[in-house]
Amino acid sequence: MPVSSYIIYPVSGQEVVLEKKLRDMSYVSVFPDDAKKIFVLVTDTPDSETESFIQEKLEKMPEILCTAVSFVSQPQDEIFSL
Repeated sequence: MPVSSYIIYPVSGQEVVLEKKLRDMSYVSVFPDDAKKIFVLVTDTPDSETESFIQEKLEKMPEILCTAVSFVSQPQDEIFSL
């Protein structure tokens, strides 16, 4: 199962709306700071396709100012050697 974590910066004034949207997503855990100025989003998805779907959904959210991927783990069967 791919596990990823993201640092998400919301658009000012959209923190509450963004938190609700993030919490409504499947395979996602949301950890806001006390002021809700930064969110840490951790995903644990069944496959890479689901992880890609979540990434696409995040890219389309107008409440997100900036997203940074801080960790990505791929299952062993999806890792190839060069």
